Amino acid sequence: MSRYQCGEKNRLSLIEAAVDLFADRGLSGASVRDIVKKAGTSLSSVNYYFGGKEQLYLECIGYVMVEEFAISQLMYDVINVNPGNSQEMSGALCKFINDFFKRALSSRASQTYGRFVARVMLDVGDKENEIVNKTVPFDEFGELLIRCCPRIDLIDVNLGIFTIFTQVCNFLTARTSILDRLQKDTFDEELIERIVHFYQRAVLNAMGLFPSDNL
Repeated sequence: MSRYQCGEKNRLSLIEAAVDLFADRGLSGASVRDIVKKAGTSLSSVNYYFGGKEQLYLECIGYVMVEEFAISQLMYDVINVNPGNSQEMSGALCKFINDFFKRALSSRASQTYGRFVARVMLDVGDKENEIVNKTVPFDEFGELLIRCCPRIDLIDVNLGIFTIFTQVCNFLTARTSILDRLQKDTFDEELIERIVHFYQRAVLNAMGLFPSDNL
């Protein structure tokens, strides 16, 4: 393994360990010592790779949002297609909901990531908002929705995006109780399809996009 590969491996190990600990304890409760112990790296590695615990925390937010949930890429997929009317926008938004829910709920560590994002939302501050806004194209996505769908405004758009995102987090953080209630062992393909179908209709109806009956 090259020096670069070794460095990337250590860096990823620190992020994965930190996400798990931040999810349970928050930024203030997770110590650098516990993070490096879980990651199997040296005490100085957090400063070496990230410049400190706060910077590592912000890096974790970007990692989960971009690498694991892929919300940025999924939004850019819609933006790059640039639907020209509300009907096309409905289809693109349905695809976004489908891809986002399926990726998040079937992720290998989805419960940990869900707990982490929920914790971030509780502890959110200016720095957290800044990193989210840098990594996720909320403004471009919202502007596209408004341009394609004259019935909706900025409040509708933000409520729609917030609903999609928070519901994914709710499913992940309440995973055990939800699965028990539904008498399921895991989020299998059939259950995820039903979840996707439900929120496609709910979000599109709420935003005045009126999904077709075959949704």
